[in-house]
Amino acid sequence: MNLCTYFVADSEGDESIFPQAGSMHSSSSNEFQEIYYRCVVTFFTSLRVFSENQNLYFFSNHIPDRLSDGFKFRDYLVSIGVKVIELEFTKRLPIKQAHFGNVFYVLDVLEYCRDNSISPIIACDNDCLALSDISELTNSLLENTILAYGMPLRGDKELNGLTQADCKDIVSTVFSKARDQELKFYGGEFYAFGSNALNKVVDCFLPLFAKNREFCRKGERYFKTEEQLLSSVFHCIDLQVNDVSGVVQRLYNSSLGNSEMVSKVKLAHLLQKKNTGLKKLYQFIKDGIMSINSTPEDWDDCLYRHIIPEAQELPLIKINHKDLGPESLVSVSSIYQNMDPNCCLDENWTLTNFLHTNDEVEPWALFDLQNVCFIDSVHLVDRIGFAERSNSLIIEISSDATNWEVVFNRKDQAIENDGRVKVYSAKLDTEARFVRVRLAARGCLNFHKIVIDAVQKTH
Repeated sequence: MNLCTYFVADSEGDESIFPQAGSMHSSSSNEFQEIYYRCVVTFFTSLRVFSENQNLYFFSNHIPDRLSDGFKFRDYLVSIGVKVIELEFTKRLPIKQAHFGNVFYVLDVLEYCRDNSISPIIACDNDCLALSDISELTNSLLENTILAYGMPLRGDKELNGLTQADCKDIVSTVFSKARDQELKFYGGEFYAFGSNALNKVVDCFLPLFAKNREFCRKGERYFKTEEQLLSSVFHCIDLQVNDVSGVVQRLYNSSLGNSEMVSKVKLAHLLQKKNTGLKKLYQFIKDGIMSINSTPEDWDDCLYRHIIPEAQELPLIKINHKDLGPESLVSVSSIYQNMDPNCCLDENWTLTNFLHTNDEVEPWALFDLQNVCFIDSVHLVDRIGFAERSNSLIIEISSDATNWEVVFNRKDQAIENDGRVKVYSAKLDTEARFVRVRLAARGCLNFHKIVIDAVQKTH
């Protein structure tokens, strides 16, 4: 079986934002790119721990000999049997993208694999990690089969700005005959193709991506990510697509503590661990503490003692509702993708739901405590990886929802996005009925949890 991962080193002028890696460095900087090179090391090492028989490939438009810490990157990959292939990125969109500007590189990789008979092929994001033997996946890959990570989005739910109906509309302008079946979204972290399936997928996406470039250039609706385009390709071709979610799984920090869930996962996408757990694992490999010669038991012990426990370090703050009487009421300036704003007050909150407005001028969320209360403090738990969205944060209080007093102001104070959860706290010691959280500029209000520590005022 063939497995690969890939990475595009952006040049100056081609940068875009990758929130989960943090925004403190430009995507063309060495500091940013080494985040991903470290992930490449951990990805391939994890595969080798559980199997010596896989054919491994690393594709990139730039492959350094050494990293800044002296680690011999290229030599290490070659030493563990990874074939290193420098491949130009040819499928960049004609208009610079603000986010995820190089994700169509996977199309270059798949086309190369098709043209060079590297199939069947599994292609993964480099911040994935094998947690156990993945032969269950490789053994299920038949010649006409596609394996992909299914996403639970239905109806009018958007994936990076497009619904399933939007994707079908775009496809129908390229291919005269569109299938009637529902289009299903698949994530971009994992794709696997049997030999015949790979041929059909490449034959389909080449003309589709060419037209997509035209749509982008003309300002028409277009595919912005590989997830949208390849999900649409899968919809067009008459092949079986097997959903591998559960065996392959996005593991957010909140779910890493769920031992029952993690125990079922063979290949984990640790998208929030680039700068924390995976960086630590890379250091263990660099220092010789962990290697491809580590036993699966030692590897498992390392993950659960040093990598996964960071999930338990998230700051948890409980809201004090007991003296407030009726539930607080939440209203917002807008709602993104039908997300319930009340989830930010749920004591059973997770890192997969959050208050989220649309991108607009001065978005806000208003909390009505029903009566004038003594408010000790307000705490906001940021959405991990999107700290820059709080750069102009303002907290205000009022007794009549008309006259407002600013009690917290982060306007013009840039917030470093280092990929960790942030909690902003404002000590108030005041009385009010209404609390309003807003931005002083254009953006989207985006928090996992908002805690108002208040008690009913007694007379």
